[in-house]
Amino acid sequence: MSGNERGAEIVDKMVTHFTGPLADKRVLDIGCGYGGVCIAAAQQGATVRGIEVGESELKYFALNLEDNNALDTVEITYGDADDIDFMESLGKFDLVVCDNVLEHVPDSHRLIYNIAQAMNEQARCYVTVPNYQSLGQVLMECHNREFGLSLLNRFDAQKLYEARGHYGTYSVGDYFDYNQYIAMFAINGLAAVNIVPVFMEDSHMGEAMDLLAQIKAKRAAMPVEIEIEALTAQHLDHYIDRVERRLAELQRAPTDWRRVEFFRDFMSQRLDFVASHRAY
Repeated sequence: MSGNERGAEIVDKMVTHFTGPLADKRVLDIGCGYGGVCIAAAQQGATVRGIEVGESELKYFALNLEDNNALDTVEITYGDADDIDFMESLGKFDLVVCDNVLEHVPDSHRLIYNIAQAMNEQARCYVTVPNYQSLGQVLMECHNREFGLSLLNRFDAQKLYEARGHYGTYSVGDYFDYNQYIAMFAINGLAAVNIVPVFMEDSHMGEAMDLLAQIKAKRAAMPVEIEIEALTAQHLDHYIDRVERRLAELQRAPTDWRRVEFFRDFMSQRLDFVASHRAY
């Protein structure tokens, strides 16, 4: 149910502000999960394809489509969006959605390339990724709830993941910051903007200070008995120092652009990008 609600929210946002009505348009949902975006787009009159590599997700996706009378307008495909040939075989779309998938693939650059290639000239794409350096994300770590995990590269994260008693492969690839994502879109011919609202009220500054204090307390209490824990502690110390320096700069010269950058970089727990083909 929550997936359907989130899918409806995403589709409504795109229709209202970016694409206009989806009737008779083609929509692609990459990493479609249980199909919330697909169902919402189909209800708007679109022809929809959802692709997914998780077999259990596809099973429940089919049941979800049946429950919502969307079997005739949504096509389910088992496939890897990281595969260039597979993506080319799907043709062009008017809207491409990639919600919390980009951080899980082996090559984020290639997936953004594939997204760009799947878009027709007037298309829009919607791409959401966790903001790995936000205070809330560092404190809670959205995927495995392991403190410090998001600040490590995928190989060191796997070591910490195992050291803290998890089994199997750590499912996250690489995180990038706002400017790096914007650059990856641009390299692939797309102009992207982050549409997450940036709040700059004094109450949010207080919230930032409180979150930073919680991170510092948690860092002080964390074990550093093995090498990977010591490495994680170093990354956390560097992160804390970076946030404190940015806070000091903001307090010394509280200009609007510094406030926007601070809240975007350290308070927004996700980055929501909408992109279209660049006009040269």
